[in-house]
Amino acid sequence: MGNLSLFTSTGDSGGKIERHFCPNCGSTVFWEAGFVPQSIGIAVGCFSDPKFPQPIAAAWCASKHEWVSFPSNMPTSNNQDFSKGA
Repeated sequence: MGNLSLFTSTGDSGGKIERHFCPNCGSTVFWEAGFVPQSIGIAVGCFSDPKFPQPIAAAWCASKHEWVSFPSNMPTSNNQDFSKGA
């Protein structure tokens, strides 16, 4: 995999998120978040498989670009709490 660079920030909830990225091109390779300590996140754009499955939900929609839209039947949330919807 090579060497990665790390950027740590604090989210709105106060939790930490660590983004591991390529020091040459700046692309995020994966991230780790305190609210899911046994997991890593990988951006769908990192996969070149055109048959990669469609996401099943969209989180943090409050900070998305205005031109981004999701299918009407996809669960969305303005944060990471899906109990209320976006």
